[in-house]
Formats: sequence, structure tokens, C-alpha cells
Amino acid sequence: MVLHYDVIVCGAGPAGAIAAATAAQAGLKTALIEKYPLPRHKTCGGGVPVVQSALYDLAPAAFVECNVKYMRHTWNFADPYLGAINPDGAEKLSIWMVQRPIFDDVLAQRAVNAGADLKDGLMVRSLELDDRKVTVKAQVIKPDGELSRGQAFVATADYVIGADGASGVTAKAAELRKKRTIALGMELELPYN
Repeated sequence: MVLHYDVIVCGAGPAGAIAAATAAQAGLKTALIEKYPLPRHKTCGGGVPVVQSALYDLAPAAFVECNVKYMRHTWNFADPYLGAINPDGAEKLSIWMVQRPIFDDVLAQRAVNAGADLKDGLMVRSLELDDRKVTVKAQVIKPDGELSRGQAFVATADYVIGADGASGVTAKAAELRKKRTIALGMELELPYN
């Protein structure tokens, strides 16, 4: 029997997890699919611009390493300017510095607590659209990174939210990038002493 959801969210990063929590809180039957088992490694600087009122129900002390209220700006590393992130104080704006594995897991568990069905360790392989629904097919990713044989997850939904990145399956299925462009990005993890 194929499960049916009102909404399936592909990708459990901050955007996907918050979307899943919001949908579930609104009473929609929601699935949140993540490629890797949570908490999963994510190379990222961890700077999250936050309007804290949007995440009022979280306990930031559990995952925020630093609450940045000022940023130093320079041009060619000369004449630094220290600017407030929230200069007028109308809203409580800041940048949370977080460890993404912990932060993303907290957000995914928030979605689960709101009623979303978390399916981690599943790689979305295809989306099939017809006039009435979207069929999502995914496979289990084994601990060695290889895909299992056969479809481990097949479900339909009225709506799919693509939060699986610019090169994800949902962007391709929606034909958002018809012409391939080349862009390079580099990430490096360096211990800070």
C-alpha cells in the first residue's frame, strides 16, 4: 500500500525542517525526507540569520554557540567598521553561530513533535507528476554510502516542497534549471584554536 501525504518535504536542512513543522502544525499530513541519517555531518560555517520570534519554542542554549550582534566589515582588509546587526532595535535580530548537525537535528525533531513523519537515510530518486498527485520514490542509503536495491519508500502527495538543494531531484523535476551553468564552491573545515 502506498502512503499518501498532504505534503512531502525533500531535505531536512533548516528550510525543509521549518517547512515540515509549519505544515504539520497546520494539520497537514506531512513527511520530511532526508538523505542522511540525522544528526548528519554538514560542512558549514553555521551562521544562521535569525528572527528569534520565529523559533520561539526552541531552547537556543542547546545548539547556539555564539549569538552575534555585531559584524566587522572591511574592504581589502583595511579600515574595519564594526556595525550592529540590529541598529534600530525594533526587532531582536542577530546571527546564531551553530553546529549544523545539532541545529538541523533540533529543527527536524521540532517537525516530528509537530506531527511530521521523519524519513531519514532515504535518497529521493524520482518525482513523478500527474494531474492529481506527485509520486515520490526513494532508496535507503547504506552506512557505506551505497544505495540499497529496490525502492524502500514510495508515497504520494498533493504537494512537494523541494529543500534538497539547487542540484536536487525536486529542482530537476520542476525543470528549474534547464540550461546547466558551472559554478564552483569550496568548503574547508579548519579547527579554530
